[in-house]
Amino acid sequence: MQRTTQQSLFISILIHAGIVGLGILFLWVQSLLTRPEPVIFELVPQAAAPAPQQPVQDQPRDEPIKPLEVPVTEPLKPLPDVPDLPEPEPEPPPPKPKPKPPEPKPEPKKTLSYEEWARNRKLPDRVQRVQQPRRTQTQPVPEIETNVRDRLKKTLSPITLQGADIGQIENSDALQRYLAELRQRIQSAFEPSGSGLEAEAYFTVTASGRILNGRIQRSSGNAGFDQSVLRTLQIARSPGPPPGEREYTFSLVFQSE
Repeated sequence: MQRTTQQSLFISILIHAGIVGLGILFLWVQSLLTRPEPVIFELVPQAAAPAPQQPVQDQPRDEPIKPLEVPVTEPLKPLPDVPDLPEPEPEPPPPKPKPKPPEPKPEPKKTLSYEEWARNRKLPDRVQRVQQPRRTQTQPVPEIETNVRDRLKKTLSPITLQGADIGQIENSDALQRYLAELRQRIQSAFEPSGSGLEAEAYFTVTASGRILNGRIQRSSGNAGFDQSVLRTLQIARSPGPPPGEREYTFSLVFQSE
């Protein structure tokens, strides 16, 4: 590889030297070819006719042309051998950061009882004072009757069909048995809130057996009693779909004694 490099360098120098010599030779030849010729002027009187011009002969050159001297170039000295540089060693990886030491856990706070705190201290003995309860005279508490509603008599009139006569409807016997069982269920759910009161209510039994649209037709004059009637119609459950699976509207009178 070094020998090839030296040869290439030597050839390159020779080529450059030849190019420089050719350039110098070209400039010298061009200077000879473009050398201006001398011009001679003659004084002629004004009246005289102009004399014919004679061609100017080239004057012989006194000095001979010196040959072009091309300096001889000395051969280049061989370049010293350059040792191959060793490949750079890879840089070592950066050191890993050291893990932070765990923070010390806070020491638990020590708690002392009063006896431990007062053990080495001269303190007076504690005397626990017990407060004696005050003597009060007990008064008899009257008994409260909680079965007022149980003692109230509640009665319901027979259920009446609205808009038709039960005898004219098919399966009238089955409908009467259905109304008797429905009245018993409503009466068991009825809890009156007063005595000597009476109110009439309308309600609807759907084809599926639901009791809906309970409303007061004739008020008792007591808002609490009327609300107990409506509440009874809301919580009461029918024995099922009425006979014929059709919708009926009934009226019922609620009484309390």
